[in-house]
Amino acid sequence: MEKSVINASLSTQNLTFRPGDTPVSFEVTVNNDSDRFVNFQIEITAAGETRNTGYRWYRLEPEVAAAKPPGSSTIFQVFVFNTPIPGFVGTINLMVNIFSPQLAQQCRLVLRLKIERDNRPTHLSVELPVREFQVYPRNSIDIPVRVRNLGQQPTEVVLRFTGVDPSWITSSAERRLSLDPGGLAEATFQCQPPSVVQAPSQNYPFTIEAVSNNGYPTNAEGNIEVLPVGFIDFNITQKHLKIPSKSAWLPDWKSDTASFELLFKNASNLNQQINVQVQGRDWRKCSFKKLPETANLHLGETSKVILDVKTKRPWIGIGKTLLLEAKSELSDQRLGSTDPATQTLEVETLPIIPLWLQLAAIALLAALLALLLRPSNVMHTRSVKSVRFSGIGLSVVSGSDDCTLRLWRIGTDNLDPDDTVKYSGQPIACEQQQQPKGLMAINDDAVEVLRFMPLQNNTCCCWSR
Repeated sequence: MEKSVINASLSTQNLTFRPGDTPVSFEVTVNNDSDRFVNFQIEITAAGETRNTGYRWYRLEPEVAAAKPPGSSTIFQVFVFNTPIPGFVGTINLMVNIFSPQLAQQCRLVLRLKIERDNRPTHLSVELPVREFQVYPRNSIDIPVRVRNLGQQPTEVVLRFTGVDPSWITSSAERRLSLDPGGLAEATFQCQPPSVVQAPSQNYPFTIEAVSNNGYPTNAEGNIEVLPVGFIDFNITQKHLKIPSKSAWLPDWKSDTASFELLFKNASNLNQQINVQVQGRDWRKCSFKKLPETANLHLGETSKVILDVKTKRPWIGIGKTLLLEAKSELSDQRLGSTDPATQTLEVETLPIIPLWLQLAAIALLAALLALLLRPSNVMHTRSVKSVRFSGIGLSVVSGSDDCTLRLWRIGTDNLDPDDTVKYSGQPIACEQQQQPKGLMAINDDAVEVLRFMPLQNNTCCCWSR
């Protein structure tokens, strides 16, 4: 049989304790019968005890002893300040376990602890198995609570859920329980945040308070995080604008700005700040002004941003369309971006001089050019003295005080100048083929009398004086 190298003894075998009175104590003496330096530790358990890391009923001095040489002794003092089993009255065995990390042996001793009934108020313990919760608006979560009666008397307990709007708690924010001495009970509170407008995304600390009819109140704390949900609606009242906005009959050189109305509706549970950036194909041709520069968007509200787009207009020409893109940026990007993220804008710029006025000026200029460049009229410039028809009735010869003879061909509706008839007579001032169309001859004197006679080869001649 292996020789024991841990020898221990208790200062007493029986101990009496009344909860609420002064703590009682006993000593544990441990001898090092090994051949090395070792240190010792002690652990105490009670028969029928339910382990709870949050509940302590004794303490040690020292907690861990220093290493000592062979043959030395270590003394531990144990203080009992609470009942090992909440609400228990009677005698219970305590197991004192002595061990050393350096040795492969341990030693166990037994002490009988008598627990007397006390007259102190009931002491309660409240525990939240889960302290952190996450939930979306309109969804519900269950919050479990454990309550233990640490006293020696039965008690009635009221649990109250505080810290959040009572309307969030389904049914009631109170629960009533009956607990025997040392008894444990569980209750559940169901929490359901309302709509996104009434439940902003943030942390909501809460407290569950336990109050007994014969004891002191106690509580436990937790936290509910309402998660972000929803969207920011982005809309534009009119996406196509003209500069100037109304058609003008006269030149308008003052209008150079188009004002777009951007609307943002917060359909989420996040307060936002909106910043608008302008990009697109023609953004370098314009300058921009936003009012306000940054828009604050509270829950359920609609905010308006006026975007002024300024550009240069040509004096003449036709209208041109500039394509722009308005992009919105959110201060809190947990929801991503607005819906939609961008909007397309069109700015139609008209020339300063209206198109009708340009066309009218072009028409007037064309008329002036036509007037200046038109050929001189084929006509007599003074009184006509004599007129003769050809024998076949297709031509007319006229003589005038302007000293000219002119030949006319009879058309359907008017008289057309003709130069197919040869002239012979006296005096001849010029040859026919050298004169303007329809002019046969120029005399020195006025032509008062002329004759029209046919000749061979379908020709004729005229005499004049």
